[in-house]
Amino acid sequence: MFDKTSIADVLTRVRLFGSPFVLLPLLVMGQWLPAFAVAVILILTDAFDGIAARRFIPHRSVDAIKKGGKADEDADGMLTNALLGGLAINFIFVQHDFSWALLAKVAAVLGVMLLITIMLIVATAKLSMPWCKWADLLNGFYYGVLLTIAAAVIMGNAFGWHASALTMWVPLLGATIVGFCWFKRDRLLDRDERKYDRTPQ
Repeated sequence: MFDKTSIADVLTRVRLFGSPFVLLPLLVMGQWLPAFAVAVILILTDAFDGIAARRFIPHRSVDAIKKGGKADEDADGMLTNALLGGLAINFIFVQHDFSWALLAKVAAVLGVMLLITIMLIVATAKLSMPWCKWADLLNGFYYGVLLTIAAAVIMGNAFGWHASALTMWVPLLGATIVGFCWFKRDRLLDRDERKYDRTPQ
């Protein structure tokens, strides 16, 4: 029987199965508007499944937290792979749009991520926050960056890359990111359900 305690699990499963079986084919076929709509829905499930779990299942056991966290990470990985894999397949094998310039841009993004990682490693040595906690937060940051890049590419293909379209969807994307970060600001800086020490988990 469905109840409030099942909401988080349902949202996670929607992302887990919707990513490879709905989003990925749409991206490969270049169905940009439907792909954009599905991507938004799947990203929203990521925003709200954790909130639902903490609100409707406040007294979870350690095992339940681990199980839910593992399912959530699997769903996040599936969404990331569907986004990046679908875009890559479409550009390389459908649009035949692969170029060294595109590869250089990807390398530049990865370089910025590496630089941020190094900065955080240096900062960790001067702060009391354990490295494992930094790594957890950094993983969330990278995940958000990948979602943002993929969403921008999908929106560009769906609405156009010309100036009039850019003035419409770039501010929309920016406002969405700011709103999302503000809405989940507590989760950007802490994971209160996890213990960052050397005791076995």
